[in-house]
Amino acid sequence: MPSSQEISASIYGAWRLALIDRSGMNWFNHTEEGFWHSFFAAILVAPVFALALAFHLLGSTTDDSVGHVVTTQAISYGLGWIVFPLAVLLVCRLMKLTDFFASYIIAFNWSHVVPAVLMVPIILPATLGLFPRGMAEFAIVAITFAAFAYRWFIARVALGANGLTAAALVILEVQITLLIDAGVRQVS
Repeated sequence: MPSSQEISASIYGAWRLALIDRSGMNWFNHTEEGFWHSFFAAILVAPVFALALAFHLLGSTTDDSVGHVVTTQAISYGLGWIVFPLAVLLVCRLMKLTDFFASYIIAFNWSHVVPAVLMVPIILPATLGLFPRGMAEFAIVAITFAAFAYRWFIARVALGANGLTAAALVILEVQITLLIDAGVRQVS
């Protein structure tokens, strides 16, 4: 588990990257230990994921039980944190970018905290019925697209990837998320 100092520094680094500041990379722990610590971001983001799931469930017309939806989404969430880094490792090996793989995943993992924090003041009031659902959905989509641009920048900086490769990694992230969701729904 990372120290509170490492967590703070990593979130600050992620914030600097969100501001298109390459020096954000300097705030991460680029060791093997830092690589594994970066997965702690999944724990930090999980409450926001749960809040977003509650928001979705309140507006859902599906016949699935709440327990079933929560279980499948929790499995998808966990798998996403595992499958994408493995896929990126394969891509980095193919593209001879393995020297930068760990730093990329470290920045990528911590980068999930920034959009999550931005979504809380939108999702929480909307879930409580204090903010119009349609406006909240629009804001969530806007933050999601901004997060794609943010992740594109991270791939450019952390991997030294060109714009096309960085875009391919963002598309890979989206495709993996969709495949995991579809696969978990098929199995359950």
